[in-house]
Amino acid sequence: MPGIALGRPIESLRPVRYWDFNFQEPEHPAREEEYVEELDRLFRQAVNRQLVSDVEIGSYLSGGMDTGSITAIAASQLPLYQNIHLRFRSPLRIWLRTSL
Repeated sequence: MPGIALGRPIESLRPVRYWDFNFQEPEHPAREEEYVEELDRLFRQAVNRQLVSDVEIGSYLSGGMDTGSITAIAASQLPLYQNIHLRFRSPLRIWLRTSL
């Protein structure tokens, strides 16, 4: 169930929906290519909105598809974009890699 929070007071906790989705098929569906282009446009727009800052911006790469995609878009927009990722080899050793 998307967008669920626990309501208050504590004596009567109950789930409260604050977000939901309702997909409806369009009357005139677009071609797949148009959907791909629109998704790309919206994704780039969402990332670019977050790149406004008074200080340096960077990201932590978790290895997932989402952080990799966001980092790729951000790095294409900012020439000095920095990223970092950690890799754990043994319980006491942490390897740190940055784009610096």
